[in-house]
Amino acid sequence: MSQVLVVRRTRATRTIAAEFERQLRVAYPAHPDDALAALTGTAAWPGPAMIWAVLDGRDTRLVAER
Repeated sequence: MSQVLVVRRTRATRTIAAEFERQLRVAYPAHPDDALAALTGTAAWPGPAMIWAVLDGRDTRLVAER
């Protein structure tokens, strides 16, 4: 594995990510679907990726969206 950035999905972080979308895509070019597949053991690691984390009460989900 090279890099994975996990960011909590909130209004504030979505706004910041939208503002810096180009820079984030350059820094984390792998598709989040591919990164999640690698983390669950069904695929090879695709390279640097950014994944959103959704916290809902006691549950946390990793979400593959750009």
